[in-house]
Amino acid sequence: MHQPTSSLLTALLLPLAGCATLSDAPDFIGPPPAPPAQEVDDAPPLPEAPVVVETPRPPPDPIPDRLGTPSTSRAAAPAWWLVDHPFGYLPRPEAPWQFDPLAESAPREAPTLDNGALLCDVNVGGYRGDATEAGEYAGTDLTVGASVGGARPPARELWVWGVGPEDTGTARVLIPLIDLKPGATLHFKFNDRDVLFDDDLELVAHRWTGQVPFEFKGRIGRGRCRFVPRAPLDQAVALRLEDVDNALAAVPPASAPDLTRASLRSTETEQLGGVKVAIASVASLVGWDDPRVARRLERMGVLVAQRHALLVTALDATRADAESLGAWQAPAEGKVSMRLGVPLCGKTALKPLRKHWTEPWTRVGATTCALQLELRNDAAETVGVVPSRRALGSIEELAWVGGDGDVAVLSVVAVRAGDRLLKPTGAIDIAPGESIVLVLPAPAWFEPSNGGMLRTVARGDDRKPWTDYWRSP
Repeated sequence: MHQPTSSLLTALLLPLAGCATLSDAPDFIGPPPAPPAQEVDDAPPLPEAPVVVETPRPPPDPIPDRLGTPSTSRAAAPAWWLVDHPFGYLPRPEAPWQFDPLAESAPREAPTLDNGALLCDVNVGGYRGDATEAGEYAGTDLTVGASVGGARPPARELWVWGVGPEDTGTARVLIPLIDLKPGATLHFKFNDRDVLFDDDLELVAHRWTGQVPFEFKGRIGRGRCRFVPRAPLDQAVALRLEDVDNALAAVPPASAPDLTRASLRSTETEQLGGVKVAIASVASLVGWDDPRVARRLERMGVLVAQRHALLVTALDATRADAESLGAWQAPAEGKVSMRLGVPLCGKTALKPLRKHWTEPWTRVGATTCALQLELRNDAAETVGVVPSRRALGSIEELAWVGGDGDVAVLSVVAVRAGDRLLKPTGAIDIAPGESIVLVLPAPAWFEPSNGGMLRTVARGDDRKPWTDYWRSP
Protein backbone atom coordinates (compact mmCIF):
# COMPACT_ATOMS: atom_id res chain seq x y z
CA MET A 1 0.00 0.00 0.00
CA HIS A 2 1.42 3.37 -0.92
CA GLN A 3 2.35 5.51 2.12
CA PRO A 4 2.02 9.30 2.08
CA THR A 5 5.27 11.16 1.41
CA SER A 6 5.30 12.83 4.80
CA SER A 7 5.02 9.50 6.61
CA LEU A 8 7.94 8.10 4.54
CA LEU A 9 10.18 11.05 5.37
CA THR A 10 9.30 10.72 9.07
CA ALA A 11 10.29 7.07 8.99
CA LEU A 12 13.67 7.90 7.33
CA LEU A 13 14.54 10.72 9.69
CA LEU A 14 13.62 9.05 13.01
CA PRO A 15 16.88 7.00 13.16
CA LEU A 16 18.88 10.24 12.85
CA ALA A 17 17.48 11.69 16.09
CA GLY A 18 20.27 12.87 18.35
CA CYS A 19 22.77 13.04 15.42
CA ALA A 20 24.25 16.11 13.81
CA THR A 21 22.17 17.81 11.23
CA LEU A 22 23.26 18.15 7.59
CA SER A 23 24.19 21.74 8.19
CA ASP A 24 26.66 20.65 10.93
CA ALA A 25 28.44 18.00 8.75
CA PRO A 26 31.90 18.79 7.38
CA ASP A 27 32.12 19.88 3.75
CA PHE A 28 34.11 16.89 2.42
CA ILE A 29 33.44 13.41 1.25
CA GLY A 30 35.77 10.57 2.24
CA PRO A 31 38.33 10.23 5.04
CA PRO A 32 39.28 13.37 6.95
CA PRO A 33 42.51 15.16 5.95
CA ALA A 34 45.65 14.93 8.05
CA PRO A 35 46.07 17.70 10.58
CA PRO A 36 48.25 20.59 9.41
CA ALA A 37 51.94 20.17 10.14
CA GLN A 38 53.36 22.32 12.86
CA GLU A 39 55.95 24.83 11.75
CA VAL A 40 59.41 24.35 13.23
CA ASP A 41 61.84 27.20 12.82
CA ASP A 42 65.00 25.05 13.00
CA ALA A 43 63.83 22.26 10.69
CA PRO A 44 66.57 21.26 8.21
CA PRO A 45 65.95 22.24 4.60
CA LEU A 46 64.94 19.55 2.17
CA PRO A 47 67.88 18.17 0.18
CA GLU A 48 68.12 19.49 -3.32
CA ALA A 49 67.89 17.04 -6.18
CA PRO A 50 71.35 16.30 -7.63
CA VAL A 51 72.18 18.23 -10.75
CA VAL A 52 73.26 15.95 -13.57
CA VAL A 53 75.71 17.71 -15.86
CA GLU A 54 76.13 15.97 -19.17
CA THR A 55 79.43 16.33 -20.95
CA PRO A 56 78.71 18.15 -24.19
CA ARG A 57 79.33 16.02 -27.21
CA PRO A 58 81.58 17.56 -29.84
CA PRO A 59 80.01 18.63 -33.10
CA PRO A 60 80.49 16.38 -36.13
CA ASP A 61 83.99 16.39 -37.51
CA PRO A 62 84.61 17.84 -40.95
CA ILE A 63 86.37 15.23 -43.06
CA PRO A 64 89.59 16.58 -44.60
CA ASP A 65 89.87 16.45 -48.37
CA ARG A 66 93.27 14.82 -48.29
CA LEU A 67 95.36 12.89 -45.79
CA GLY A 68 98.89 13.77 -44.75
CA THR A 69 102.19 12.06 -45.48
CA PRO A 70 104.43 9.79 -43.40
CA SER A 71 106.73 12.75 -42.70
CA THR A 72 103.95 15.11 -41.54
CA SER A 73 102.43 12.36 -39.41
CA ARG A 74 105.73 11.62 -37.66
CA ALA A 75 106.31 15.33 -37.07
CA ALA A 76 102.89 15.69 -35.40
CA ALA A 77 103.20 12.62 -33.16
CA PRO A 78 102.78 13.44 -29.44
CA ALA A 79 105.75 13.14 -27.11
CA TRP A 80 104.08 10.42 -25.01
CA TRP A 81 103.90 8.17 -28.09
CA LEU A 82 107.40 8.96 -29.39
CA VAL A 83 108.97 7.91 -26.07
CA ASP A 84 107.97 4.28 -26.67
CA HIS A 85 108.06 4.34 -30.48
CA PRO A 86 111.37 5.61 -31.85
CA PHE A 87 110.46 4.10 -35.23
CA GLY A 88 107.34 4.36 -37.35
CA TYR A 89 105.25 7.27 -38.66
CA LEU A 90 102.03 6.12 -37.02
CA PRO A 91 100.85 3.40 -34.60
CA ARG A 92 100.77 -0.09 -36.03
CA PRO A 93 97.28 -0.60 -37.50
CA GLU A 94 95.45 -3.24 -35.52
CA ALA A 95 93.24 -5.88 -37.18
CA PRO A 96 94.08 -5.00 -40.80
CA TRP A 97 91.96 -8.01 -41.85
CA GLN A 98 88.83 -5.89 -41.34
CA PHE A 99 89.67 -4.08 -44.57
CA ASP A 100 90.04 -7.31 -46.56
CA PRO A 101 86.51 -7.26 -48.06
CA LEU A 102 86.81 -3.51 -48.71
CA ALA A 103 90.06 -3.56 -50.67
CA GLU A 104 89.88 -3.40 -54.46
CA SER A 105 90.44 -6.72 -56.19
CA ALA A 106 89.57 -5.93 -59.82
CA PRO A 107 92.70 -5.18 -61.91
CA ARG A 108 93.01 -1.63 -63.22
CA GLU A 109 95.57 0.90 -64.36
CA ALA A 110 96.09 3.83 -61.98
CA PRO A 111 97.91 7.03 -62.98
CA THR A 112 98.33 7.71 -59.27
CA LEU A 113 97.50 5.95 -56.05
CA ASP A 114 96.90 8.23 -53.07
CA ASN A 115 94.41 9.35 -50.42
CA GLY A 116 93.97 5.80 -49.21
CA ALA A 117 95.99 2.80 -48.04
CA LEU A 118 97.56 -0.40 -49.29
CA LEU A 119 96.63 -3.76 -47.79
CA CYS A 120 99.43 -6.25 -48.40
CA ASP A 121 99.37 -10.00 -47.72
CA VAL A 122 102.96 -11.23 -47.40
CA ASN A 123 104.74 -14.50 -46.70
CA VAL A 124 108.19 -16.06 -46.79
CA GLY A 125 107.36 -19.01 -49.00
CA GLY A 126 109.13 -22.21 -47.97
CA TYR A 127 111.55 -20.57 -45.54
CA ARG A 128 111.76 -22.77 -42.43
CA GLY A 129 114.04 -20.77 -40.13
CA ASP A 130 116.70 -22.23 -37.88
CA ALA A 131 116.65 -25.84 -36.78
CA THR A 132 116.11 -26.64 -33.13
CA GLU A 133 118.48 -28.82 -31.08
CA ALA A 134 116.26 -31.80 -31.94
CA GLY A 135 116.70 -31.09 -35.65
CA GLU A 136 113.15 -29.77 -36.05
CA TYR A 137 112.24 -26.53 -37.76
CA ALA A 138 110.03 -24.02 -35.98
CA GLY A 139 107.66 -21.94 -38.04
CA THR A 140 108.49 -18.32 -38.83
CA ASP A 141 107.00 -15.58 -36.63
CA LEU A 142 106.87 -12.99 -39.37
CA THR A 143 107.06 -9.23 -38.87
CA VAL A 144 107.08 -7.03 -41.96
CA GLY A 145 107.99 -3.38 -42.25
CA ALA A 146 106.81 -1.35 -45.25
CA SER A 147 107.66 2.08 -46.60
CA VAL A 148 106.91 4.15 -49.66
CA GLY A 149 109.78 6.34 -50.75
CA GLY A 150 112.66 6.78 -53.14
CA ALA A 151 115.08 4.26 -54.55
CA ARG A 152 116.75 3.87 -51.15
CA PRO A 153 114.94 2.75 -47.98
CA PRO A 154 113.94 5.77 -45.88
CA ALA A 155 114.77 6.27 -42.23
CA ARG A 156 113.03 3.81 -39.90
CA GLU A 157 110.87 6.66 -38.59
CA LEU A 158 108.99 6.49 -41.90
CA TRP A 159 108.05 2.81 -41.81
CA VAL A 160 104.89 1.03 -40.75
CA TRP A 161 104.83 -2.51 -39.38
CA GLY A 162 102.63 -5.57 -39.56
CA VAL A 163 102.84 -8.60 -37.25
CA GLY A 164 101.72 -12.04 -38.37
CA PRO A 165 100.58 -15.07 -36.37
CA GLU A 166 103.27 -17.24 -34.83
CA ASP A 167 104.75 -20.16 -36.77
CA THR A 168 102.87 -19.31 -39.99
CA GLY A 169 105.40 -17.35 -42.01
CA THR A 170 102.61 -14.97 -43.06
CA ALA A 171 101.54 -11.44 -42.15
CA ARG A 172 99.21 -8.70 -43.28
CA VAL A 173 100.28 -5.08 -43.22
CA LEU A 174 98.17 -1.96 -43.83
CA ILE A 175 100.14 0.97 -45.28
CA PRO A 176 98.24 4.26 -44.78
CA LEU A 177 99.13 7.70 -46.19
CA ILE A 178 100.38 6.42 -49.53
CA ASP A 179 101.17 8.68 -52.49
CA LEU A 180 102.29 6.56 -55.43
CA LYS A 181 103.04 7.44 -59.01
CA PRO A 182 104.35 4.95 -61.57
CA GLY A 183 108.05 4.43 -60.95
CA ALA A 184 107.82 4.89 -57.17
CA THR A 185 109.65 2.32 -55.03
CA LEU A 186 108.18 0.41 -52.11
CA HIS A 187 110.36 -1.39 -49.60
CA PHE A 188 109.41 -4.43 -47.54
CA LYS A 189 111.58 -5.65 -44.68
CA PHE A 190 111.03 -9.25 -43.53
CA ASN A 191 111.97 -10.25 -39.97
CA ASP A 192 111.59 -13.45 -37.98
CA ARG A 193 110.62 -12.61 -34.40
CA ASP A 194 112.65 -14.35 -31.69
CA VAL A 195 112.55 -14.17 -27.92
CA LEU A 196 115.44 -11.72 -27.55
CA PHE A 197 116.23 -10.48 -31.04
CA ASP A 198 114.65 -10.49 -34.48
CA ASP A 199 116.39 -12.20 -37.38
CA ASP A 200 116.67 -10.08 -40.51
CA LEU A 201 115.49 -12.23 -43.41
CA GLU A 202 115.32 -9.99 -46.45
CA LEU A 203 114.76 -6.46 -47.73
CA VAL A 204 112.69 -6.42 -50.92
CA ALA A 205 112.41 -3.35 -53.17
CA HIS A 206 109.52 -3.16 -55.64
CA ARG A 207 109.08 -0.57 -58.38
CA TRP A 208 105.40 0.20 -58.93
CA THR A 209 104.31 0.26 -62.55
CA GLY A 210 100.81 1.72 -62.13
CA GLN A 211 98.91 -1.59 -61.88
CA VAL A 212 96.61 -2.50 -58.97
CA PRO A 213 96.49 -4.98 -57.41
CA PHE A 214 100.20 -5.74 -57.76
CA GLU A 215 102.56 -8.47 -56.62
CA PHE A 216 106.20 -8.38 -55.56
CA LYS A 217 108.75 -11.07 -54.95
CA GLY A 218 112.22 -11.36 -53.46
CA ARG A 219 114.47 -14.26 -52.71
CA ILE A 220 112.16 -15.64 -50.02
CA GLY A 221 109.75 -12.79 -49.30
CA ARG A 222 106.73 -12.15 -51.50
CA GLY A 223 103.35 -10.49 -51.32
CA ARG A 224 100.26 -9.07 -53.02
CA CYS A 225 98.96 -5.55 -52.37
CA ARG A 226 95.47 -4.11 -52.93
CA PHE A 227 94.21 -0.56 -52.67
CA VAL A 228 91.85 0.46 -49.85
CA PRO A 229 89.94 3.59 -50.88
CA ARG A 230 89.31 6.53 -48.61
CA ALA A 231 85.63 5.84 -47.81
CA PRO A 232 86.15 2.62 -45.79
CA LEU A 233 88.95 4.30 -43.87
CA ASP A 234 86.73 7.23 -42.93
CA GLN A 235 83.93 4.87 -41.86
CA ALA A 236 86.33 3.04 -39.55
CA VAL A 237 87.66 6.36 -38.26
CA ALA A 238 84.14 7.57 -37.41
CA LEU A 239 83.52 4.49 -35.25
CA ARG A 240 86.86 4.85 -33.48
CA LEU A 241 86.27 8.56 -32.86
CA GLU A 242 83.17 7.59 -30.89
CA ASP A 243 85.37 5.44 -28.68
CA VAL A 244 87.72 8.38 -28.15
CA ASP A 245 84.88 10.76 -27.24
CA ASN A 246 83.39 8.21 -24.84
CA ALA A 247 86.78 7.73 -23.19
CA LEU A 248 87.26 11.50 -22.85
CA ALA A 249 83.79 11.90 -21.34
CA ALA A 250 84.54 9.18 -18.77
CA VAL A 251 87.68 10.84 -17.37
CA PRO A 252 87.02 11.85 -13.74
CA PRO A 253 87.75 15.38 -12.50
CA ALA A 254 91.35 16.15 -11.60
CA SER A 255 92.27 15.75 -7.92
CA ALA A 256 95.30 16.32 -5.73
CA PRO A 257 98.05 13.75 -6.45
CA ASP A 258 99.35 11.14 -4.03
CA LEU A 259 103.03 12.00 -3.57
CA THR A 260 103.81 8.62 -1.99
CA ARG A 261 103.19 6.70 -5.21
CA ALA A 262 106.21 5.46 -7.11
CA SER A 263 105.21 7.40 -10.22
CA LEU A 264 103.69 10.79 -9.56
CA ARG A 265 101.93 10.57 -12.90
CA SER A 266 100.44 7.13 -12.27
CA THR A 267 97.00 8.60 -11.62
CA GLU A 268 97.18 10.49 -14.90
CA THR A 269 98.26 7.29 -16.65
CA GLU A 270 95.38 5.33 -15.13
CA GLN A 271 92.78 7.98 -15.99
CA LEU A 272 94.04 8.90 -19.46
CA GLY A 273 95.62 5.64 -20.61
CA GLY A 274 92.42 4.51 -22.32
CA VAL A 275 92.13 7.87 -24.07
CA LYS A 276 95.64 7.55 -25.46
CA VAL A 277 94.97 4.05 -26.76
CA ALA A 278 91.75 5.18 -28.45
CA ILE A 279 93.42 8.20 -30.09
CA ALA A 280 96.33 6.07 -31.29
CA SER A 281 93.83 3.69 -32.88
CA VAL A 282 92.48 6.55 -35.00
CA ALA A 283 95.96 7.82 -35.86
CA SER A 284 96.92 4.33 -37.08
CA LEU A 285 94.59 4.82 -40.05
CA VAL A 286 94.92 8.53 -40.93
CA GLY A 287 98.10 9.73 -39.23
CA TRP A 288 98.87 11.96 -36.26
CA ASP A 289 98.45 15.17 -38.27
CA ASP A 290 94.83 14.44 -39.26
CA PRO A 291 92.66 17.30 -37.88
CA ARG A 292 90.28 14.81 -36.26
CA VAL A 293 93.17 13.32 -34.32
CA ALA A 294 94.66 16.72 -33.52
CA ARG A 295 91.35 17.89 -32.10
CA ARG A 296 91.20 14.97 -29.64
CA LEU A 297 94.84 15.44 -28.69
CA GLU A 298 94.03 19.05 -27.85
CA ARG A 299 91.10 18.02 -25.64
CA MET A 300 93.27 15.47 -23.87
CA GLY A 301 95.97 18.10 -23.46
CA VAL A 302 93.56 20.21 -21.40
CA LEU A 303 93.00 17.27 -19.03
CA VAL A 304 96.74 16.65 -18.77
CA ALA A 305 97.38 20.34 -18.02
CA GLN A 306 94.82 20.30 -15.20
CA ARG A 307 96.52 17.34 -13.54
CA HIS A 308 99.98 18.76 -14.11
CA ALA A 309 99.01 22.05 -12.46
CA LEU A 310 97.79 20.21 -9.35
CA LEU A 311 100.99 18.13 -9.26
CA VAL A 312 103.27 21.16 -9.49
CA THR A 313 101.26 22.93 -6.79
CA ALA A 314 101.57 19.91 -4.48
CA LEU A 315 105.32 19.64 -5.11
CA ASP A 316 105.82 23.36 -4.46
CA ALA A 317 103.99 23.02 -1.13
CA THR A 318 106.05 19.92 -0.24
CA ARG A 319 109.29 21.66 -1.15
CA ALA A 320 108.39 24.63 1.04
CA ASP A 321 107.94 22.31 4.05
CA ALA A 322 110.81 19.93 3.30
CA GLU A 323 114.00 19.85 5.32
CA SER A 324 117.13 20.90 3.46
CA LEU A 325 119.77 18.29 2.75
CA GLY A 326 122.40 20.94 3.24
CA ALA A 327 122.34 19.71 6.85
CA TRP A 328 122.30 16.18 8.25
CA GLN A 329 118.84 14.58 8.15
CA ALA A 330 117.69 11.20 9.49
CA PRO A 331 114.70 9.58 7.73
CA ALA A 332 112.23 7.28 9.51
CA GLU A 333 114.00 7.13 12.86
CA GLY A 334 116.90 5.42 11.16
CA LYS A 335 120.39 4.89 12.45
CA VAL A 336 121.88 6.51 9.36
CA SER A 337 121.59 10.21 8.57
CA MET A 338 122.36 11.81 5.24
CA ARG A 339 123.18 15.05 3.50
CA LEU A 340 123.58 16.03 -0.15
CA GLY A 341 126.85 17.36 -1.48
CA VAL A 342 127.57 19.45 -4.55
CA PRO A 343 126.72 17.54 -7.76
CA LEU A 344 129.51 16.56 -10.11
CA CYS A 345 128.80 17.73 -13.67
CA GLY A 346 130.77 17.45 -16.90
CA LYS A 347 133.47 15.08 -18.14
CA THR A 348 136.27 16.66 -16.14
CA ALA A 349 134.49 16.38 -12.80
CA LEU A 350 133.29 12.85 -13.59
CA LYS A 351 136.59 11.53 -14.99
CA PRO A 352 137.63 9.72 -11.75
CA LEU A 353 134.38 7.74 -12.06
CA ARG A 354 134.99 6.62 -15.63
CA LYS A 355 135.64 2.95 -14.85
CA HIS A 356 132.59 2.88 -12.58
CA TRP A 357 130.19 4.60 -15.00
CA THR A 358 127.46 2.28 -16.24
CA GLU A 359 126.51 4.19 -19.40
CA PRO A 360 128.90 4.42 -22.38
CA TRP A 361 131.50 7.06 -21.56
CA THR A 362 131.03 8.61 -25.01
CA ARG A 363 127.58 9.80 -23.89
CA VAL A 364 128.99 11.81 -20.99
CA GLY A 365 128.78 15.52 -21.78
CA ALA A 366 128.75 18.93 -20.16
CA THR A 367 125.24 18.43 -18.77
CA THR A 368 125.88 14.92 -17.40
CA CYS A 369 125.79 14.99 -13.60
CA ALA A 370 126.16 12.72 -10.59
CA LEU A 371 124.72 13.28 -7.13
CA GLN A 372 126.83 12.84 -4.00
CA LEU A 373 124.86 11.56 -1.02
CA GLU A 374 126.84 11.28 2.21
CA LEU A 375 125.66 8.72 4.80
CA ARG A 376 126.73 8.93 8.44
CA ASN A 377 126.34 6.26 11.10
CA ASP A 378 124.64 7.84 14.11
CA ALA A 379 124.30 4.57 16.04
CA ALA A 380 126.54 3.27 18.79
CA GLU A 381 127.39 0.15 16.80
CA THR A 382 128.70 -0.50 13.29
CA VAL A 383 126.05 -0.33 10.56
CA GLY A 384 126.34 -2.31 7.33
CA VAL A 385 124.91 -0.99 4.09
CA VAL A 386 124.54 -2.72 0.71
CA PRO A 387 124.43 0.07 -1.91
CA SER A 388 123.86 -2.29 -4.83
CA ARG A 389 120.55 -3.35 -3.24
CA ARG A 390 119.69 0.12 -1.94
CA ALA A 391 119.84 -1.28 1.61
CA LEU A 392 121.11 1.90 3.23
CA GLY A 393 120.34 1.50 6.86
CA SER A 394 116.61 2.12 7.08
CA ILE A 395 116.50 3.61 3.55
CA GLU A 396 115.18 1.23 0.90
CA GLU A 397 114.69 3.54 -2.07
CA LEU A 398 116.24 6.72 -3.37
CA ALA A 399 114.64 8.74 -6.16
CA TRP A 400 115.13 12.18 -7.61
CA VAL A 401 111.95 14.18 -8.23
CA GLY A 402 112.08 17.06 -10.69
CA GLY A 403 110.13 20.28 -10.33
CA ASP A 404 107.67 19.13 -13.00
CA GLY A 405 106.99 15.78 -11.36
CA ASP A 406 109.48 13.61 -13.23
CA VAL A 407 110.74 10.74 -11.06
CA ALA A 408 113.94 8.75 -11.52
CA VAL A 409 115.01 5.94 -9.19
CA LEU A 410 118.68 6.39 -8.36
CA SER A 411 121.33 3.66 -8.43
CA VAL A 412 124.77 3.75 -6.87
CA VAL A 413 127.74 3.44 -9.26
CA ALA A 414 130.54 4.09 -6.78
CA VAL A 415 131.16 4.54 -3.04
CA ARG A 416 133.76 6.92 -1.66
CA ALA A 417 135.08 5.70 1.69
CA GLY A 418 137.87 7.98 2.87
CA ASP A 419 140.40 8.15 0.02
CA ARG A 420 139.12 4.97 -1.62
CA LEU A 421 136.64 4.77 -4.48
CA LEU A 422 134.86 1.42 -4.27
CA LYS A 423 132.48 -0.53 -6.43
CA PRO A 424 129.00 -0.78 -4.88
CA THR A 425 129.17 -4.56 -4.49
CA GLY A 426 128.65 -6.37 -1.23
CA ALA A 427 128.21 -4.86 2.20
CA ILE A 428 130.12 -1.81 3.44
CA ASP A 429 130.50 -1.28 7.17
CA ILE A 430 130.26 2.23 8.58
CA ALA A 431 131.80 2.64 12.03
CA PRO A 432 130.01 4.80 14.59
CA GLY A 433 130.39 8.47 13.71
CA GLU A 434 132.00 7.65 10.33
CA SER A 435 130.52 8.37 6.91
CA ILE A 436 130.70 7.30 3.27
CA VAL A 437 129.65 9.05 0.05
CA LEU A 438 127.38 7.40 -2.50
CA VAL A 439 127.79 8.51 -6.11
CA LEU A 440 124.51 8.30 -8.05
CA PRO A 441 124.14 9.24 -11.75
CA ALA A 442 121.47 11.92 -12.09
CA PRO A 443 118.69 11.56 -14.69
CA ALA A 444 119.22 13.19 -18.06
CA TRP A 445 116.68 15.92 -17.25
CA PHE A 446 118.44 16.84 -14.00
CA GLU A 447 119.33 20.50 -13.48
CA PRO A 448 120.95 21.67 -10.25
CA SER A 449 118.64 24.68 -10.07
CA ASN A 450 115.29 23.20 -11.18
CA GLY A 451 113.85 22.82 -7.69
CA GLY A 452 114.30 19.06 -7.52
CA MET A 453 114.01 17.00 -4.36
CA LEU A 454 115.40 13.71 -3.09
CA ARG A 455 112.69 11.24 -2.14
CA THR A 456 113.41 8.41 0.27
CA VAL A 457 111.35 5.40 1.24
CA ALA A 458 112.51 4.07 4.58
CA ARG A 459 111.27 1.73 7.29
CA GLY A 460 111.48 2.28 11.01
CA ASP A 461 111.43 -0.33 13.76
CA ASP A 462 107.72 -0.97 13.11
CA ARG A 463 108.58 -1.85 9.46
CA LYS A 464 106.04 0.61 8.13
CA PRO A 465 107.23 2.48 5.02
CA TRP A 466 107.85 6.20 5.35
CA THR A 467 108.07 8.44 2.30
CA ASP A 468 109.95 11.70 2.80
CA TYR A 469 110.95 14.54 0.52
CA TRP A 470 114.18 16.42 1.09
CA ARG A 471 115.01 19.76 -0.45
CA SER A 472 118.31 20.09 -2.28
CA PRO A 473 120.65 22.64 -0.66
